[in-house]
Amino acid sequence: MVVAETGADRKVVKAAIKKLVCEGVLRYSFLGTSFLEISMDKPFRVSKRIVIKPPDKTYIADGNDIVIDIKSGAAFGDGGHPSTYLVLRVLDSMFSSSNYIKDMALSKALDVGTGTGILAIAAAKLGMKNATGHALF
Repeated sequence: MVVAETGADRKVVKAAIKKLVCEGVLRYSFLGTSFLEISMDKPFRVSKRIVIKPPDKTYIADGNDIVIDIKSGAAFGDGGHPSTYLVLRVLDSMFSSSNYIKDMALSKALDVGTGTGILAIAAAKLGMKNATGHALF
């Protein structure tokens, strides 16, 4: 698909993918068909402040980093899925705006249908006073 969409040389694309897999940036997954996705085997910056890392990996945070330890594949919600990734970015953006937090009428966050609880964890670490995760099973 990359070759067809960009007109790039097939061998160059294959070599680039192989390099990214070897470096641990991408990984192959199989759910009925093979596909590439972001590897969650090393620390991964989701937004300006949020970093997700496996519990067994070391990450040296700078003063503003909010680090969330999540075991990859433990449940839905390791940060690699586009919906989780986007919500984490929105949460960070919301909590970055001092006016938003001061004016915010809501004081609770609910992560409905949670797997790992990553959205509730992020909300709490970002400053929400009451954050809850609720699994649907």
